[in-house]
Amino acid sequence: MSVEPSVEVEFFSDSDVLVTNARFVFKGTVYAVSKIKSLNAVYEPPTVEKQWKLIKIMFFMVFSGVAIILFMAGFALISDPNSSSTNFTLGTVMGLIPAGICIYTYSRPHIPKHQINVHFSFSDIVSIKSADQKYLENILTALNSAIVYRG
Repeated sequence: MSVEPSVEVEFFSDSDVLVTNARFVFKGTVYAVSKIKSLNAVYEPPTVEKQWKLIKIMFFMVFSGVAIILFMAGFALISDPNSSSTNFTLGTVMGLIPAGICIYTYSRPHIPKHQINVHFSFSDIVSIKSADQKYLENILTALNSAIVYRG
């Protein structure tokens, strides 16, 4: 009696992910599709916490720059009344560089994060993260199809 080799049906293939009816490969690690217990899609909306922290730092740096301007201007007036313009420029630069960095960071687009959590029967969880929602939907559809195909 000869055993017929099982045919492996490929549902999704990418550089990091491979989904077949028997295997799920993610970043070189092979998992059995039969051991998948559940799939979970997670959406993390964009947050502005980092931008608010940077704005607070910016205000601190601007006020520090102003304090340095006043200190250096006062010191310059004591030592040489004609050299206060250089100290004013130095203090302004110290305040405006962090302000520019914070404005640039805050104006960058806030990217939402999408994630698929694959729970296995042996208590392992694989999280696939991407900003591309369509890419993760394709992986999720392939994993669902592989589970249904196995029966």
